Amino acid sequence: MNQELHSFFEEISGHQSVSGTSLIVSYFGDYLWTCGGGIWLGNLIQAMETLGLNQRVVRSSVFRLHKDEWLTINKVGRKSYYYLEPGRYNEMLNANKKIYHSEKPAWNQRWNIIHTSLGPTNSSKDKVRYLQHKGFGLFDKDFFVQPDLQQLTPELKQEITKVIPSAKIFQQAELYSENSEALRNMVSQSWDIDRIAEEYQQFADLFAPAWEILQTMEEDAITLEDAFKIRLMVIHFYRRIIVKDPDLPTELLPKDWPRKDAEQLTINIYKKVHAKAMQYVMENSETPNGKLPLPSPNYYIRFGGLN
Repeated sequence: MNQELHSFFEEISGHQSVSGTSLIVSYFGDYLWTCGGGIWLGNLIQAMETLGLNQRVVRSSVFRLHKDEWLTINKVGRKSYYYLEPGRYNEMLNANKKIYHSEKPAWNQRWNIIHTSLGPTNSSKDKVRYLQHKGFGLFDKDFFVQPDLQQLTPELKQEITKVIPSAKIFQQAELYSENSEALRNMVSQSWDIDRIAEEYQQFADLFAPAWEILQTMEEDAITLEDAFKIRLMVIHFYRRIIVKDPDLPTELLPKDWPRKDAEQLTINIYKKVHAKAMQYVMENSETPNGKLPLPSPNYYIRFGGLN
Protein backbone atom coordinates (compact mmCIF):
# COMPACT_ATOMS: atom_id res chain seq x y z
CA MET A 1 0.00 0.00 0.00
CA ASN A 2 1.17 3.53 -0.80
CA GLN A 3 2.14 5.12 2.54
CA GLU A 4 0.55 8.46 1.71
CA LEU A 5 -2.72 6.75 0.81
CA HIS A 6 -2.48 4.69 3.98
CA SER A 7 -2.20 7.88 6.04
CA PHE A 8 -5.15 9.38 4.17
CA PHE A 9 -7.33 6.32 4.88
CA GLU A 10 -6.37 6.37 8.55
CA GLU A 11 -7.39 10.01 8.81
CA ILE A 12 -10.64 9.73 6.91
CA SER A 13 -11.82 6.49 8.55
CA GLY A 14 -12.09 8.35 11.85
CA HIS A 15 -14.10 11.20 10.36
CA GLN A 16 -17.43 11.94 12.05
CA SER A 17 -19.26 11.43 8.73
CA VAL A 18 -18.23 7.77 8.59
CA SER A 19 -20.77 5.55 10.34
CA GLY A 20 -21.64 1.94 9.64
CA THR A 21 -25.18 2.58 8.45
CA SER A 22 -24.41 5.52 6.17
CA LEU A 23 -21.32 3.89 4.66
CA ILE A 24 -23.25 0.70 3.88
CA VAL A 25 -25.99 2.74 2.17
CA SER A 26 -23.28 4.41 0.06
CA TYR A 27 -21.85 0.98 -0.77
CA PHE A 28 -25.22 -0.30 -1.97
CA GLY A 29 -25.86 2.88 -3.95
CA ASP A 30 -22.47 3.09 -5.66
CA TYR A 31 -21.58 -0.56 -6.22
CA LEU A 32 -24.40 -3.01 -5.60
CA TRP A 33 -27.19 -0.91 -7.12
CA THR A 34 -25.75 -1.50 -10.58
CA CYS A 35 -24.84 -5.19 -10.02
CA GLY A 36 -28.11 -6.82 -9.01
CA GLY A 37 -28.46 -5.11 -5.65
CA GLY A 38 -27.54 -7.91 -3.23
CA ILE A 39 -24.58 -9.40 -1.38
CA TRP A 40 -23.71 -12.07 1.20
CA LEU A 41 -23.25 -10.63 4.69
CA GLY A 42 -19.78 -12.18 4.95
CA ASN A 43 -18.64 -10.22 1.88
CA LEU A 44 -20.17 -7.03 3.25
CA ILE A 45 -18.27 -7.49 6.52
CA GLN A 46 -15.03 -8.09 4.58
CA ALA A 47 -15.54 -4.94 2.48
CA MET A 48 -16.30 -2.72 5.48
CA GLU A 49 -13.38 -4.12 7.48
CA THR A 50 -10.99 -2.65 4.88
CA LEU A 51 -12.27 0.75 6.03
CA GLY A 52 -11.91 0.08 9.73
CA LEU A 53 -15.42 -1.10 10.61
CA ASN A 54 -15.31 -4.35 12.58
CA GLN A 55 -17.74 -7.25 12.29
CA ARG A 56 -19.80 -6.18 15.30
CA VAL A 57 -20.35 -2.70 13.87
CA VAL A 58 -21.35 -4.09 10.46
CA ARG A 59 -23.81 -6.61 11.93
CA SER A 60 -25.34 -3.93 14.13
CA SER A 61 -25.59 -1.55 11.15
CA VAL A 62 -27.33 -4.01 8.82
CA PHE A 63 -29.72 -4.94 11.64
CA ARG A 64 -30.62 -1.26 12.03
CA LEU A 65 -30.93 -0.74 8.27
CA HIS A 66 -33.22 -3.76 8.05
CA LYS A 67 -35.33 -2.43 10.92
CA ASP A 68 -35.54 0.98 9.22
CA GLU A 69 -36.65 -0.72 5.97
CA TRP A 70 -33.51 0.12 4.00
CA LEU A 71 -32.40 -3.49 3.53
CA THR A 72 -34.23 -6.77 3.12
CA ILE A 73 -32.82 -10.24 3.88
CA ASN A 74 -32.80 -13.40 1.80
CA LYS A 75 -31.61 -16.42 3.81
CA VAL A 76 -30.23 -19.42 1.95
CA GLY A 77 -29.14 -22.18 4.30
CA ARG A 78 -26.95 -20.60 6.95
CA LYS A 79 -26.06 -17.59 4.82
CA SER A 80 -27.84 -14.22 4.85
CA TYR A 81 -27.92 -12.09 1.70
CA TYR A 82 -28.87 -8.43 1.94
CA TYR A 83 -30.66 -6.43 -0.74
CA LEU A 84 -31.89 -2.87 -1.02
CA GLU A 85 -35.53 -2.71 0.10
CA PRO A 86 -37.71 -2.28 -3.06
CA GLY A 87 -39.54 0.60 -1.37
CA ARG A 88 -36.24 2.52 -1.37
CA TYR A 89 -35.54 2.12 -5.09
CA ASN A 90 -36.94 5.50 -6.13
CA GLU A 91 -35.10 7.26 -3.31
CA MET A 92 -31.82 5.64 -4.34
CA LEU A 93 -32.52 6.32 -8.03
CA ASN A 94 -33.12 10.03 -7.38
CA ALA A 95 -29.99 10.28 -5.24
CA ASN A 96 -27.90 8.56 -7.92
CA LYS A 97 -29.24 10.92 -10.59
CA LYS A 98 -28.03 13.89 -8.54
CA ILE A 99 -24.65 12.28 -7.86
CA TYR A 100 -23.72 10.97 -11.31
CA HIS A 101 -25.74 13.16 -13.71
CA SER A 102 -25.70 16.86 -12.80
CA GLU A 103 -27.34 18.33 -15.91
CA LYS A 104 -30.56 20.22 -15.30
CA PRO A 105 -32.92 22.17 -17.60
CA ALA A 106 -32.84 25.95 -17.89
CA TRP A 107 -34.93 27.77 -15.32
CA ASN A 108 -38.13 29.38 -16.59
CA GLN A 109 -38.11 32.02 -13.82
CA ARG A 110 -41.16 30.47 -12.21
CA TRP A 111 -41.74 28.85 -8.84
CA ASN A 112 -43.55 25.91 -7.30
CA ILE A 113 -45.23 26.69 -3.98
CA ILE A 114 -46.68 24.42 -1.33
CA HIS A 115 -48.87 25.64 1.52
CA THR A 116 -49.37 23.26 4.41
CA SER A 117 -51.01 23.21 7.84
CA LEU A 118 -48.25 21.69 9.93
CA GLY A 119 -48.05 22.06 13.70
CA PRO A 120 -44.95 21.96 15.94
CA THR A 121 -44.90 18.15 16.30
CA ASN A 122 -42.19 15.60 15.60
CA SER A 123 -44.33 14.28 12.74
CA SER A 124 -44.47 17.78 11.27
CA LYS A 125 -40.68 18.10 11.49
CA ASP A 126 -40.38 14.85 9.54
CA LYS A 127 -42.67 16.30 6.85
CA VAL A 128 -40.60 19.47 6.67
CA ARG A 129 -37.48 17.36 6.16
CA TYR A 130 -39.34 15.34 3.52
CA LEU A 131 -40.14 18.48 1.49
CA GLN A 132 -36.60 19.80 1.93
CA HIS A 133 -35.29 16.47 0.64
CA LYS A 134 -37.45 17.06 -2.46
CA GLY A 135 -35.73 20.40 -3.05
CA PHE A 136 -38.24 22.74 -1.38
CA GLY A 137 -37.12 25.51 0.95
CA LEU A 138 -39.10 26.69 3.96
CA PHE A 139 -39.73 30.33 3.06
CA ASP A 140 -42.15 31.17 5.82
CA LYS A 141 -44.36 29.32 8.28
CA ASP A 142 -46.21 26.65 6.27
CA PHE A 143 -44.97 28.02 2.93
CA PHE A 144 -42.42 26.05 0.89
CA VAL A 145 -40.88 27.25 -2.40
CA GLN A 146 -38.92 25.61 -5.20
CA PRO A 147 -37.65 26.92 -8.55
CA ASP A 148 -39.61 25.18 -11.29
CA LEU A 149 -37.14 22.91 -13.11
CA GLN A 150 -39.67 20.33 -14.33
CA GLN A 151 -39.09 18.12 -11.29
CA LEU A 152 -42.61 18.52 -9.88
CA THR A 153 -44.11 15.65 -11.86
CA PRO A 154 -47.70 14.35 -11.48
CA GLU A 155 -46.28 11.33 -9.64
CA LEU A 156 -44.38 13.54 -7.19
CA LYS A 157 -47.42 15.75 -6.57
CA GLN A 158 -49.44 12.65 -5.81
CA GLU A 159 -46.72 11.42 -3.45
CA ILE A 160 -46.54 14.79 -1.65
CA THR A 161 -50.28 14.96 -1.04
CA LYS A 162 -50.22 11.38 0.22
CA VAL A 163 -47.43 12.15 2.71
CA ILE A 164 -48.88 15.58 3.61
CA PRO A 165 -52.68 15.55 3.07
CA SER A 166 -52.93 19.26 3.98
CA ALA A 167 -50.55 20.26 1.16
CA LYS A 168 -51.90 22.71 -1.42
CA ILE A 169 -49.62 22.78 -4.45
CA PHE A 170 -49.25 25.75 -6.79
CA GLN A 171 -47.12 25.19 -9.88
CA GLN A 172 -45.25 27.63 -12.13
CA ALA A 173 -46.10 30.75 -10.14
CA GLU A 174 -44.43 34.03 -11.10
CA LEU A 175 -42.71 36.22 -8.52
CA TYR A 176 -43.32 39.92 -9.03
CA SER A 177 -41.42 42.50 -7.04
CA GLU A 178 -39.84 45.87 -7.79
CA ASN A 179 -37.36 45.25 -5.00
CA SER A 180 -34.18 43.77 -6.48
CA GLU A 181 -33.28 42.25 -3.11
CA ALA A 182 -36.53 40.31 -2.81
CA LEU A 183 -35.32 37.29 -4.76
CA ARG A 184 -31.98 37.14 -2.96
CA ASN A 185 -33.68 37.43 0.43
CA MET A 186 -36.14 34.66 -0.45
CA VAL A 187 -33.30 32.30 -1.37
CA SER A 188 -31.26 33.03 1.76
CA GLN A 189 -34.35 32.67 3.94
CA SER A 190 -35.50 29.41 2.36
CA TRP A 191 -32.19 27.53 2.10
CA ASP A 192 -29.03 27.51 4.20
CA ILE A 193 -26.79 27.83 1.16
CA ASP A 194 -23.89 29.17 3.24
CA ARG A 195 -23.78 25.91 5.18
CA ILE A 196 -23.93 23.83 1.99
CA ALA A 197 -21.15 25.92 0.43
CA GLU A 198 -19.03 25.35 3.52
CA GLU A 199 -19.58 21.59 3.31
CA TYR A 200 -18.51 21.56 -0.35
CA GLN A 201 -15.35 23.47 0.59
CA GLN A 202 -14.60 21.07 3.44
CA PHE A 203 -15.06 18.18 1.02
CA ALA A 204 -12.56 19.72 -1.41
CA ASP A 205 -10.07 20.33 1.40
CA LEU A 206 -10.39 16.69 2.47
CA PHE A 207 -10.07 14.98 -0.92
CA ALA A 208 -7.79 17.30 -2.89
CA PRO A 209 -4.70 15.75 -1.19
CA ALA A 210 -5.92 12.26 -2.14
CA TRP A 211 -6.26 13.32 -5.78
CA GLU A 212 -2.73 14.77 -5.70
CA ILE A 213 -1.45 11.41 -4.41
CA LEU A 214 -3.31 9.43 -7.10
CA GLN A 215 -1.95 11.68 -9.85
CA THR A 216 1.61 10.80 -8.86
CA MET A 217 0.98 7.04 -8.82
CA GLU A 218 1.49 4.70 -11.74
CA GLU A 219 -1.60 2.70 -12.68
CA ASP A 220 -0.06 -0.58 -11.49
CA ALA A 221 0.78 0.95 -8.10
CA ILE A 222 -2.90 1.41 -7.20
CA THR A 223 -4.14 -1.84 -5.64
CA LEU A 224 -7.67 -3.13 -6.16
CA GLU A 225 -8.43 -2.66 -2.47
CA ASP A 226 -7.15 0.91 -2.40
CA ALA A 227 -9.19 1.71 -5.51
CA PHE A 228 -12.30 0.25 -3.86
CA LYS A 229 -11.76 2.25 -0.67
CA ILE A 230 -11.03 5.64 -2.24
CA ARG A 231 -13.96 5.37 -4.65
CA LEU A 232 -16.41 4.45 -1.90
CA MET A 233 -15.14 7.19 0.39
CA VAL A 234 -15.26 9.99 -2.19
CA ILE A 235 -18.81 9.04 -3.20
CA HIS A 236 -19.86 8.64 0.42
CA PHE A 237 -18.74 12.14 1.39
CA TYR A 238 -19.99 13.71 -1.86
CA ARG A 239 -23.37 12.00 -1.54
CA ARG A 240 -23.90 13.34 1.98
CA ILE A 241 -23.68 16.89 0.66
CA ILE A 242 -25.36 16.63 -2.70
CA VAL A 243 -28.54 14.93 -1.45
CA LYS A 244 -29.08 18.05 0.71
CA ASP A 245 -28.23 20.46 -2.10
CA PRO A 246 -31.54 21.93 -3.38
CA ASP A 247 -30.12 22.12 -6.94
CA LEU A 248 -30.94 25.79 -7.34
CA PRO A 249 -30.53 27.41 -10.76
CA THR A 250 -27.25 29.19 -11.37
CA GLU A 251 -29.06 32.54 -11.37
CA LEU A 252 -29.95 32.08 -7.70
CA LEU A 253 -26.50 31.06 -6.47
CA PRO A 254 -23.42 33.09 -5.48
CA LYS A 255 -20.87 33.56 -8.25
CA ASP A 256 -18.25 31.56 -6.35
CA TRP A 257 -20.56 28.60 -5.65
CA PRO A 258 -18.16 25.69 -4.89
CA ARG A 259 -20.24 22.75 -6.10
CA LYS A 260 -18.59 22.61 -9.53
CA ASP A 261 -15.10 22.24 -8.04
CA ALA A 262 -16.30 19.52 -5.65
CA GLU A 263 -18.01 17.71 -8.51
CA GLN A 264 -14.91 17.83 -10.72
CA LEU A 265 -12.74 16.53 -7.90
CA THR A 266 -15.15 13.62 -7.42
CA ILE A 267 -15.14 12.87 -11.15
CA ASN A 268 -11.34 12.93 -11.32
CA ILE A 269 -10.93 10.44 -8.48
CA TYR A 270 -13.81 8.24 -9.61
CA LYS A 271 -12.62 7.90 -13.19
CA LYS A 272 -9.05 7.22 -12.06
CA VAL A 273 -10.00 4.18 -9.95
CA HIS A 274 -13.47 2.99 -10.96
CA ALA A 275 -12.41 -0.05 -13.02
CA LYS A 276 -10.07 -1.49 -10.38
CA ALA A 277 -12.60 -0.70 -7.66
CA MET A 278 -15.33 -2.59 -9.47
CA GLN A 279 -12.92 -5.48 -10.10
CA TYR A 280 -12.30 -5.71 -6.35
CA VAL A 281 -16.04 -5.92 -5.65
CA MET A 282 -16.65 -8.49 -8.41
CA GLU A 283 -13.86 -10.73 -7.08
CA ASN A 284 -15.00 -10.49 -3.45
CA SER A 285 -18.78 -10.77 -3.64
CA GLU A 286 -21.32 -13.54 -4.02
CA THR A 287 -25.09 -13.81 -4.36
CA PRO A 288 -27.38 -16.82 -3.86
CA ASN A 289 -26.82 -17.54 -7.58
CA GLY A 290 -23.03 -17.32 -7.49
CA LYS A 291 -20.79 -14.42 -8.48
CA LEU A 292 -22.05 -10.86 -8.48
CA PRO A 293 -23.56 -9.95 -11.88
CA LEU A 294 -21.71 -7.57 -14.18
CA PRO A 295 -22.63 -3.87 -13.92
CA SER A 296 -25.65 -2.75 -15.94
CA PRO A 297 -25.03 -0.63 -19.07
CA ASN A 298 -26.25 2.46 -17.19
CA TYR A 299 -23.19 2.21 -14.97
CA TYR A 300 -20.93 3.26 -17.82
CA ILE A 301 -22.74 6.57 -18.44
CA ARG A 302 -21.95 7.87 -14.94
CA PHE A 303 -20.19 11.23 -14.86
CA GLY A 304 -20.50 11.66 -18.62
CA GLY A 305 -19.03 8.26 -19.47
CA LEU A 306 -16.62 5.75 -17.93
CA ASN A 307 -13.92 3.88 -19.85
